[in-house]
Amino acid sequence: MAGEAQDIGKGPGAGLLTPGWAAPAILFLVATFLGYAWVLDLDHLGWDAWPLIASTHLEGPGDLLGLFTTEFMGGLFPDGHFYRPLTSLSFAVDGLLWGTRSAGFHHTDLLLLALNTLAVFHLSRRLSSTGSRSISSVAAYCAAALFLLHPLQVELLPAAPRRADALCLLFTLLALSSAVRPLSQTPARRWLLALLITAAALSKETGLLALPLVTLVTHLRSEESPDRLRRTIYKLLPAIAVLAAALVLRTLVLSGLGGYDGGAPERGGVTGLAAIADLPTNLGEYAKYVLYPQPLFTSPSPGPVLVLLCSSICLAAVGCLRARPRAHNSPIPFLMLWLAGTALVSSAAGRVSWWYGLQFLPPLVLLLAQFMEHASAALSKGKRMNATLLGLVALACALPLVSRSGALVEYTEWQRGSAATQKWLAHAHSALEPARQGARVTLVGMPVGVDSASQGPAVHSAALLAPYSLVAWLEIHFPGRTFRLMERQGQSLDAGPQDTGRLPIHIEFTRRLVP
Repeated sequence: MAGEAQDIGKGPGAGLLTPGWAAPAILFLVATFLGYAWVLDLDHLGWDAWPLIASTHLEGPGDLLGLFTTEFMGGLFPDGHFYRPLTSLSFAVDGLLWGTRSAGFHHTDLLLLALNTLAVFHLSRRLSSTGSRSISSVAAYCAAALFLLHPLQVELLPAAPRRADALCLLFTLLALSSAVRPLSQTPARRWLLALLITAAALSKETGLLALPLVTLVTHLRSEESPDRLRRTIYKLLPAIAVLAAALVLRTLVLSGLGGYDGGAPERGGVTGLAAIADLPTNLGEYAKYVLYPQPLFTSPSPGPVLVLLCSSICLAAVGCLRARPRAHNSPIPFLMLWLAGTALVSSAAGRVSWWYGLQFLPPLVLLLAQFMEHASAALSKGKRMNATLLGLVALACALPLVSRSGALVEYTEWQRGSAATQKWLAHAHSALEPARQGARVTLVGMPVGVDSASQGPAVHSAALLAPYSLVAWLEIHFPGRTFRLMERQGQSLDAGPQDTGRLPIHIEFTRRLVP
């Protein structure tokens, strides 16, 4: 009956490929492409877009293998060294299908959003703590809608390189959905789980969190016994082995651990364990990005609102656990630990960016879905006050998100940035096309980003072009030609084949923010 506690992972949720998957899949796909259709009209945006397109161009099977044996972006990224072959592979597939047409890449990003939304929906069903299929379905649809409509999506979707976060999250959600299925763990299932966990880590480094999350949820759903931990580890031995092999390959490719360079303080701070000291500060930033990303009021400080929301969530979680006679089997502790683990891993990166907040969204919206289920259970038992309080907490968290969604509110920063980028690159192409080797060309005002509004709803991370973006763009559009880029009062960069004996075309450029 409704309100009865169930073990974690034994809710009434259907599997991804059971008859109940088609309707939500179609719904989320249509909602994604209708709500975010404006993204399809944008140019290639984000500093890493052109470097990724250039470094993932495939001309033969050897190039495909090279995606797994070379550094991310072919080493063009100036601030660090990374290994993300599955993200590179997604760009390579887009390149084969679409060439350099930006709309094709944006179609892939919207498809990833729809798939992640579907994965959140099914994970919510499987983590359901109520025996009522209708209540769990309503809560799951609400969780999926909050994920789909969250304002952070507008920081992520228009810049295709940021799909690394979405791809990593998709494999993590699929791994968790597989781990909580109330079926016996067959060898085939264990190896599938191993591949999903490893795929998350090969999409982005934050995917390493997938293994401890799967370990935790597998342990929590297993029967209590003296050898409970040993059986959990045994089930995950294939995942541990495959992930370890992938990490060894990563270390060999990068000749070390990789990560951000410490010598670029303007793009962040220290990295690794030293960055954990910044955890309290980073937590405050991510709380703002996830719970209150866009202002609802004219007050310039979101501090009081964040304190109220965070306190309400913690008190609601404690209240739900105390109301359950078998609280240790509730998914709420797991979801809270998921949030804590995400905060720890994100802080270790040493850099706080708006789109990094995507990893916090699933545990948050799944937690709110739990509050809805508990509110329904309390109402069925006549505890109207408890139900009202839980409903108010869920509503207070959802209101700032839905009301400022990029699917419902017009944000113009990306459109302005796209128009400026197209215009500047068209001017650059017309100026460089007739230039001979040894010529000098001046390109003024390369758009590097968009100056966001100081007050009110705005996109805060609209990156456009960077010097290394221009290097990759030149190598794609002018193959075989040699360039030397010189920024006024800045460093120089080379593009195209070097040591050819020819004088390079000298490009002097300046940067600007799009107003």
